[in-house]
Amino acid sequence: MRELRVHDEEAEGAEMNLVWVYYDTNKQMGDEGHLVIFASGEAADEWLAIHDPEGVFWSYPVVR
Repeated sequence: MRELRVHDEEAEGAEMNLVWVYYDTNKQMGDEGHLVIFASGEAADEWLAIHDPEGVFWSYPVVR
């Protein structure tokens, strides 16, 4: 998995899930495909293998 984790101190200790986010730096903010959000690291890996084999994605906590 080519994942970079973002640490969120506020989320520590809270019940949380993660989302994985891919940023396409070749696109402008707001362009379609600038951000791609995944519900699992596996889904992100599969997508990257096809669309950006050199790319990475970031994980972010989702606090409920």
